[in-house]
Amino acid sequence: MKKIVHGIIVLVVLISCISCKKTRKDIIIGEWRVVKSYFDPAVKLSNEDTVDIAKAISFNVNSVYEFTDKGTFMIRRPKTEAIKGKYELKNEDNYLLLNHSEGNTYSRYLILELDENNFKIRLEQGMPVILELKSIRKD
Repeated sequence: MKKIVHGIIVLVVLISCISCKKTRKDIIIGEWRVVKSYFDPAVKLSNEDTVDIAKAISFNVNSVYEFTDKGTFMIRRPKTEAIKGKYELKNEDNYLLLNHSEGNTYSRYLILELDENNFKIRLEQGMPVILELKSIRKD
């Protein structure tokens, strides 16, 4: 009898652990603050590009990215208007695509790291900027 009870308990725990595993779609929901922004050191840059990237880097720090479970996002940067739109995860959830509401533009990021507290992405078009974000609020 004890073996049966033990077996049931183990089975319940295993099933609950499997069903509790969060996907990247679940983890991304909430607010994330950019704590570090830098250009990808693997990319060789000209002096002219370095100046543009320095501006982009300083522009991103302290920005807040908010993702909802409805597939919308908002980016709030100090001293600028918020950027809004829809987001989706692509290519087996390895890429984050931000479709901006204004101007029919988008940003594509490679997801380098994503867990409950840390989110690291690299811009895939334009300047090779890497953003490191920390979770500040989960919905």
